[in-house]
Amino acid sequence: MKFNYENKQYLEMLRNIDYKFYSKYITYVKKYLKNKKGNFLDIGCGNGNALVPLAKNGYKNTYGVEISRLLSISAQKRGLKNIFLYDGKRLPFDNNCFDVVGSFGVLEHAENPTEFLKEHVRTVKRGGYIVVTCPNFLTVFFRLEHPRADKLFKRLRNIPKIVKKLFSNEISFEKVNPIIRKKFQADDDVITISNLIDVERFFERNNCRIINSNGFMFRNNKFLRVIGSIPFLRYFWPSCFLVAQKR
Repeated sequence: MKFNYENKQYLEMLRNIDYKFYSKYITYVKKYLKNKKGNFLDIGCGNGNALVPLAKNGYKNTYGVEISRLLSISAQKRGLKNIFLYDGKRLPFDNNCFDVVGSFGVLEHAENPTEFLKEHVRTVKRGGYIVVTCPNFLTVFFRLEHPRADKLFKRLRNIPKIVKKLFSNEISFEKVNPIIRKKFQADDDVITISNLIDVERFFERNNCRIINSNGFMFRNNKFLRVIGSIPFLRYFWPSCFLVAQKR
């Protein structure tokens, strides 16, 4: 079952998202783009909510890819030139061509999450950086909107799942069906149970060094940077925020 990404309700939701929602992601992209001439790729760029602030700050070589024609056209109407449609599988770029590659809230929508992440690694330069953010559906301490983590008793069930994953050597993203209803709600289109354990394990095994792994993808204050990176405890927080460097 596939979600309809040409849905105008989806575009309207993106238009109503506050800039602050993307602020940590944008901050780290800027941190690892050594200068404003660096090449950055935003995978699953939507209507350009992360790319527009970068363009306004003078970053010229920014690119976005999107599977939705509706969203890509919306991004282009906002003055973004390097916006490309892609099939959600292979990115339309050569190997080792970007200084930074990122995706914000996209992994949970990927049909094949490991192949999706491999495309990040393939297209970033050696020594370049990858920034991945997504919800952590194995959260315990925070309620999410999605039915997998909206109730406390459901989140408590995640504790043995976290422990089991930590004692396993597998990368095992669980799959779910999207929620199809007349009035779209956030995360209805989730098909992958994204979690920080599997994301970390993927990059550790795919020629990358983890620079930053944190359980909070939005705010960037010192307190959350500290508690969000505490070993073991970070897997209980609501998000996955990871920066990796390609060797």
